Amino acid sequence: MTIEEAEKIIYDLKKENAELKAELARYIGKKPAGRRAHDEKWRANYDLWVALYEKGHTIMEITNMTDFSRRTCYRYLEYYKKTHG
Repeated sequence: MTIEEAEKIIYDLKKENAELKAELARYIGKKPAGRRAHDEKWRANYDLWVALYEKGHTIMEITNMTDFSRRTCYRYLEYYKKTHG
């Protein structure tokens, strides 16, 4: 390998490295899209919803008793149906 060939490879690698750093910079600090995973707060709210639902309360009663929206209650209901067969 000649010095010129080695310099060309070094130049190409530096260019590729700069491009990858620029791409990485776009992703750093970017929030992931979509809903969050089921964290502790979600789990606590869901457990409360389940307790009320299993006591026989309707969706509307649960929304009136808590700060859960109707949409959230229906999402919990769908998750409940999936996990409780």
